[in-house]
This record gives sequence, structure tokens and C-alpha cells, in this order.
Amino acid sequence: MNVIKILLISCIFLLISNSFVLPNTILIPDNQTTIQAGIDAASTNDTVLIAVNTYSGTGNVNLSVTGKVIKIIGQSGAGSTIIDCEDLNDGFSIISSGSEVRGVTIQNAINAINCGTSNPIIDSNIIKDNEHGILLDPEGSPNLFDNNYLNNTYGIAVNGGYISSESITWHNDNGEPYIILGDIAIDDNVSGNDLWLNIEPGVEIRFTSGTGLQFGYTAYNPGRLNAVGTPDSMIIFTSLSGLSGDWKGLYFPDRSDDHGKTSTMEYCIVENAGQTGWGSEANIYCFNTSTPTISNCIIRNSSNDGIYLGGVGSPNITNTTFQDNGQFAIQMALNASPVHYGNIFINNGSTGIGIQGGSTTISSNTWYYDNGEPYIILGDVILEDIIVSYDSWLNIQPGVEVRFTSGTGMKIGDDAYVPGRLNAVGTPDSMIIFTSESGLDGDCVRLQILMHGLIV
Repeated sequence: MNVIKILLISCIFLLISNSFVLPNTILIPDNQTTIQAGIDAASTNDTVLIAVNTYSGTGNVNLSVTGKVIKIIGQSGAGSTIIDCEDLNDGFSIISSGSEVRGVTIQNAINAINCGTSNPIIDSNIIKDNEHGILLDPEGSPNLFDNNYLNNTYGIAVNGGYISSESITWHNDNGEPYIILGDIAIDDNVSGNDLWLNIEPGVEIRFTSGTGLQFGYTAYNPGRLNAVGTPDSMIIFTSLSGLSGDWKGLYFPDRSDDHGKTSTMEYCIVENAGQTGWGSEANIYCFNTSTPTISNCIIRNSSNDGIYLGGVGSPNITNTTFQDNGQFAIQMALNASPVHYGNIFINNGSTGIGIQGGSTTISSNTWYYDNGEPYIILGDVILEDIIVSYDSWLNIQPGVEVRFTSGTGMKIGDDAYVPGRLNAVGTPDSMIIFTSESGLDGDCVRLQILMHGLIV
């Protein structure tokens, strides 16, 4: 019996000891002659420690880490351990999620580190003289910090494609900008995923010509943006070229707010968009969506509109500066119903908030007073309650000025049995003004109240 007990105890001890294997350190070149040989010899949790030297050629470039989580560390820091790719190769062509590259210099590579869709840790390296320092697919989310980027064509580059399986974070790595090489769409096509693109304060995203960022892709597939900077560390969305109108902008399409999803932009700068592509030429285009919430941002230098709201777009826009946009700071369809106040409007190509003509089809809408910025009516406005149960209203806040372009007017009620309602109640000190944009007599049509119309 004692012998059996001893055998059982020995077996249990052996099983336990095998499940808690201590990590090893593999020295390069002492234990293995090349870096790849050291990686291949390593097991999960091992460290490949690279001695001071410059490494190049077969076994020291196009390095691949798959199927395990290991650390690859320069023994004396990035200034002393150098991987030279000789302008022909990648440094790391594949690296598994959770693995770490620290304290090395990677130079003269096509891609210093090609992350693909993985999430490695990349810290305290010198990444210099490469075509791409860090290259990642949209679903790659490497943890980048304390790296030094020198003289790369693109320090951090992101391929176009979809984010559809997990949330992604773009980290602030010593201020190195992210360069977007193709359209990226956040497409939450699996119910319950709740996908986000999170952007840390201070990150700058530069878009190559013809590219943009879309939140939600197909019907019922929302997408979310969490871009919350700080007053001293704003998040910047801009063109790579620095030219106005040289990228497509941020697009929040119909369904981007499905299932109660929301997006947030706070302390962001969005500039230099307006390129044709999403269906509107603006820095930010929202169509039939209540998202994003925009506050304390700067929207500037669009070749066309700062923000365009199509359909029934209804985001909240507050305490934001609109400056030097080619057309309107905000232009919207008649049925769009944003909540906006406390905004600042400076030197935009068209003064005012542009309102397209058409017929009301929503239950109610409000034109908010926003620091005295006038509403510019670009076509005839018809207020009609085409769905009787809606009891449709257009509410105009005290102090709002409504300016009509030549040949336009407002009709309350379209014809018999189709009523419409206007609620325009000012105050003695803050009257509501209806006038022509030109300021000339007879340059707008009139307010017309048809049968069943009602002014309160």
C-alpha cells in the first residue's frame, strides 16, 4: 500500500511540475546562432535575449513568431542591438499576440514590424529608415509605447479593411501619427460584440487621398468611435498631404446608432476633408443617425461643409469651433434635427447654418439659437403633417434669424387636409427674424399659411 501511495504522489508531483515549467532565457548568439533559431527554440514565456551586435541576413530578418508568447529583448537596449534589413526584407514579418519586442533597433526594412491582425507589445525600440515602421491591418491592435521613430516613410501605417471581430485601440506612441492607407469600416456584424475604435489622447491620424473612416457598414451593423482627447492633447484627423479636400472624412451612416450604440468625439480636430466619396463632401457626414456626440472640438478647413447632416441626422454638437470651411459650418436636410448650441463660427465660406428645402416628414424639429448664427434657407420649406398622428411642428427658439435665399419661402400646410405647424415664439429682447439673405426688399417669397395651417 505504501508503495502505491508513493507512486501516486510521484505521478502527481510530476504532473504539477510539468505544468509549471519555469521560463528560459535563450542567448543570441551564445545558445543559438541566429535570432530566428532562438525564436524557434523558445517556448511560451521564454525570453530571447540578443547580445550587442548588428544582425542581418538569413535567420536575422523576416523573423516570425507564431503559436507562442515570448519576449525578444535587446540585451543592452535599442542603441546597441541592431537588426539591419538591408532595404530588402521585413524585420518581423509575423508576430503573435501578446509577444513582446523590446530594446532593439530595426532599420532599412520594408516593414520593420508587420503586425497584421495581431496584438503584440512593442516598446522602447528605435525604428528608423524603414518604408513602414509598424504596419497593421485594421484589426491589429499592438500595444505601442516609448518607441522612437526616425526617418521612416510612414512610422505607423494601417491598411484599409474592416474592424468586425474585436475592439481596437490606437495608442499614442511618442506622438507618431497613424497613416491610413485605405478606407476603414467598423462593422459590428456579430450581435453583442459592441465593437469600438478607441483613440487615445494626442493621437494624430493622417489619411492618404481617397480614404476615410466609416462607423457602421451594412444594415443593422453599427460601429462606434470613442475619440476623447484633452484640452492639451487633442486627437487630430487630417489629410496626409496637409491639403484641404484631400480625404473623404468621417462617415456615420444609417444604422450607425442601431441597438442604442453611441459614438463620442471630445477635444478632437477634424480638418482638410471634403473629398467626394461618402455621398457628401464634408469633414463629418451623418446620415439618419443620432451619433456621434461632438463637444469641444475644432472642425476646420473642409473644402466644402464642416458637418453635413442627411436624412434625419440628429447628433449633439456643442461648444465646438467651426473655422475656415469652404461652405457651411453645418449644412443639413430639412428633417435633420441636431441639438446644437454654444458653438463658435469663424470665417466659413458661407455664413450660417444651411437648410435644404423640402417637406417635413418627422414629428417635430427645433432650430436652436446657436450664438446668433443665422439659418440660411436654400430651397422652399414646406411644413406638412403628412402623417396625421405625428402632429408635426417646427419650433424656432428666441433670437434665431432665418434668412431665405432668393426665390425661396416657407409654406405652413401643403393643401387641404394636410396641416402644418410653426412654433416661433420670441421675446421682446430676443425676437425671431425672417428675412432675405441678401437684405434686399422682395428677395424672398413669403411665409404662406394654407388651409389647416396654424401659427402659435
